[in-house]
Amino acid sequence: MNDHDQQNIAFILAIAKNPQKLSDWFQSVEDSGDEQEVAYAMNMLLAAQSQCEMELLELLDHQAEQDLTQATDYLQRFCLL
Repeated sequence: MNDHDQQNIAFILAIAKNPQKLSDWFQSVEDSGDEQEVAYAMNMLLAAQSQCEMELLELLDHQAEQDLTQATDYLQRFCLL
């Protein structure tokens, strides 16, 4: 995703905070007959969602690795070897 895509996502997310603005934007796009713009916006939002989900999975994976290390360190106290 390039800077232009990121700016477009930021724009959509900003207007999405106000349902009327979002509705007005979609209506203006629909009135102009530019279905490709709506498809592009939806694809960018899906890409952003996927990116957020991947980052969340990485954070959870990292946290799980840390938790396992802490548990292993703790259990080492009870090993007889």
